Amino acid sequence: MEKNSEEHECDISAGRKQADEALRESERRYRALFEKNRNPIAIIDLEGRYLDANPAFLEFTQKTRERLLQMRVFEFAPPGTKELQEIDHKPVWEAGGILETEYYIAGEIKILELTLTPIQYKGVDAILGTGRDVTAQKRMERCLLESRRRLDEAQHLARIGNWSWDIESHELNWSDEVFRIFGVEPDSFEPSVEAFEAMIHPDDIAFFLDRRARMFEEKQYAEIDHRIVLPSGEIRHVQERARLIMDEGRVVRVIGTVQDITERKIIEEKLRESRKQLQEVCKLANIGVWDWIADTDTVVWSEELYRIAGRDPRLPAPTYAEHPQVYAPDSWERLQKAVNLTMTSGEPYELELEIVRPSGERRWVNIFGGLVVDRRGKKRGLHGTVQDTTERKRSEKERTRLESQKQKIHKAESLNRMAGAIAHRFNNHLAVVMGNLEMAAENSSVNENLAHNLDEAMKASKQAAEVSGMMLTYLGQMSGGRDFIDLSELCRKTVLDVRRDISESIRLTTDLPSPGPSVFANRRQIRQALFNLIVNAVESLTEDRQYVRLSAGITASGDIPNSHRFPVGWRPQKTLHGFLEVQDTGKGINEADIENLFDPFFSTQFTGRGLGLPVVIGVAQAHGGGVTVESEPGRGSVFRIFLPASEKGRSGSAKPAIYPESKRPEPHSETRSPEQSLTVLVADDEEMVRNVTEAFLKRLGFNVIKAGDGAEAVERFRKHRDSVDLVISDLSMPKMNGWETLAAIRKISPDIPVILSSGYDEAHAMKGEGGPSPQAFLKKPYSRRDLKAVLRSIPGIGNRNF
Repeated sequence: MEKNSEEHECDISAGRKQADEALRESERRYRALFEKNRNPIAIIDLEGRYLDANPAFLEFTQKTRERLLQMRVFEFAPPGTKELQEIDHKPVWEAGGILETEYYIAGEIKILELTLTPIQYKGVDAILGTGRDVTAQKRMERCLLESRRRLDEAQHLARIGNWSWDIESHELNWSDEVFRIFGVEPDSFEPSVEAFEAMIHPDDIAFFLDRRARMFEEKQYAEIDHRIVLPSGEIRHVQERARLIMDEGRVVRVIGTVQDITERKIIEEKLRESRKQLQEVCKLANIGVWDWIADTDTVVWSEELYRIAGRDPRLPAPTYAEHPQVYAPDSWERLQKAVNLTMTSGEPYELELEIVRPSGERRWVNIFGGLVVDRRGKKRGLHGTVQDTTERKRSEKERTRLESQKQKIHKAESLNRMAGAIAHRFNNHLAVVMGNLEMAAENSSVNENLAHNLDEAMKASKQAAEVSGMMLTYLGQMSGGRDFIDLSELCRKTVLDVRRDISESIRLTTDLPSPGPSVFANRRQIRQALFNLIVNAVESLTEDRQYVRLSAGITASGDIPNSHRFPVGWRPQKTLHGFLEVQDTGKGINEADIENLFDPFFSTQFTGRGLGLPVVIGVAQAHGGGVTVESEPGRGSVFRIFLPASEKGRSGSAKPAIYPESKRPEPHSETRSPEQSLTVLVADDEEMVRNVTEAFLKRLGFNVIKAGDGAEAVERFRKHRDSVDLVISDLSMPKMNGWETLAAIRKISPDIPVILSSGYDEAHAMKGEGGPSPQAFLKKPYSRRDLKAVLRSIPGIGNRNF
């Protein structure tokens, strides 16, 4: 009977309820499955907007649900791949499938393998993506690929095939890779034990059969390396690995692998050669290698490191606990700190340290150390290198010393130029002052007081000239005769003079051999240098330590100390050297001050002194010698003057003629009666000097023509050549210097007498010119008496009455 409409509606309502309940149960189960699934799951629409995601997906993306539902897929794209926002997701929705997607999260890229399923979600087309985080797997794969790529570059990937040998049927089966290794085709070659044995290299067959027999005997796993000969004649190396398959105590089958290790063998040979070359390179570069295992305090050294450390390679390397005997104390302390820091922080260290060989020799090394960590991240110890840098260190030290010496030489050259220029300029002005004072003093009308004042001014001027002379002495510019002198004898006489001027409380002792060392030198200058050293020593004494010792001796040039040797750049001649030594017990000199001791006007005593030691240097330099200094604050000083030694018992002067006779012109051919006045051309760029010289000459009865520079002097001489009897020319003038002026005038009149004048010392002023020579040299400042004496030495002039 048909149901009535009410019952039918009830059935429909009940069915609807059941369907709704089933749907809710399905949704609940789906939601439970969705929420609790450990794999990331997300739902997106066809425009890439996120519609839903489970907690695993939220954890993967590190987003909250609210934030995620505001985002689109492309926002997780790695930098530079934002073009993903333009993807049409409809084809993806229709196709489904599996897709790998990169997500850029918190600064790193993560990878999801998504299984895509088209679904309807809340009435819209959507894509359900069920993911699997394969980031670690992909990274591992990339690492493996990179590792394989590197392995491919250094050592070809191993080629392995498998085989099996049935003992009962004697059947031998090969995989395709084995055929390839043996160079045969599967279709044309029937593998068998006999065929295989026939391909083994004749020199290896006995070894192979013996090793296989032992495997059956001992029933053990076997690994055999041997060679095979391919049908083409090519020889390959293979490695066989075999294992017995047993059944009730008897062998029924043998299975194994064969690997073509030809390339490995080649690589191993190359590696052996590379290691040999590396050892040679390390030896050439003085580099050793070391390893230290901290747990056991085991240290391993390379052969080169043994050589660097000067130790026997047959003995074990010193343990870390024994390393204090390897390094200098301060170096060991630095190394300990570096090792502890590296073991704590993992940061490598690099140090320059000093090692001590068993022989006691010390050497410098550059040591590098880095942390060794095992696969579990445990710190196992350190490894690193040691390079012998001793020679480089010495070279750097020598380079630094040479650079310092170069700077000192430049400084000395600058000081020399300055001192020479000052002395020259000073002498020019002194010539004017002294000339005018002299002429004023000769004026009979001056009263007694004025005459006294002029005399005192003249004395001061002469003392100023002495200061100028000391400056020139510092430059080694000095003249004077030389003879062979006994240094001991000179010391004794100097001590007698010094004793009169020093306190009786000062002990002045001597240690002088007799006879003493002989040197060829200017007695007065050496005496002055010695006197200055003694005065310097006396002034350094303190009240409680008043002792000065003077000695002389002889030494080889190789025994002269290299340090604190002056002048800078002095190299002793390869001969014996006599020396004078002045030792005191004074307050000593700081290291920094020693370098400046011989600079003009530098003094450690008090302001206003400072030319005594520069004179010592100048005297030594002028005689081809030098000076050394040893001093420490509070421990006194030792000064030594070294001079090339000479044979004893010789005497006489060795002063060379500055103006060789062969170059001297004949006296002026024109002769005048003694009654006639002679004319002198005076050339000097200093007007006051010209005027003083003119006044002197006129008082001596000469006529004077003046010129302000060399060019003007030549023009004046050309104009008055018939009346000029003598030329007095300054050496340093603009336009044309004294030598150029002399040469130009001699071209006009080859026999004209010329006197050259300069504020520089005669020996320095007159050297280095190869042209015509003057008749005489007149050093500034000069008096009328000096001028008169020089004039009297000129042939044809000196016989005149003046």
